[in-house]
Amino acid sequence: MSPSLCSGCLLHFAHRRPCRRHNFRVRRLNRGRRLSSALNETMELKRKNLKLYVENQSIIKENEKLRNKALLLHQENQALLSQSVFNLRLISSIPVPFFP
Repeated sequence: MSPSLCSGCLLHFAHRRPCRRHNFRVRRLNRGRRLSSALNETMELKRKNLKLYVENQSIIKENEKLRNKALLLHQENQALLSQSVFNLRLISSIPVPFFP
């Protein structure tokens, strides 16, 4: 009998059933691999999440700059509009000479 087999392994081998004692070791190894791959997936998700967070922050800053620029353009537009309305009122108040 080989030293790696337990006393009931030959009996299990004869009946084509896995030995629970050795099967337990394999399950523990597989569990470790699963935990390792789950940890890698978790780290990958955290890395992607951080990348998206940084990208989102830059988009928010750019959006704020554009909002301020749009506000300045709106104010300039309002000033030009009021100036043109004032000029139209001045022009309309001047009498137009009539030549028959």
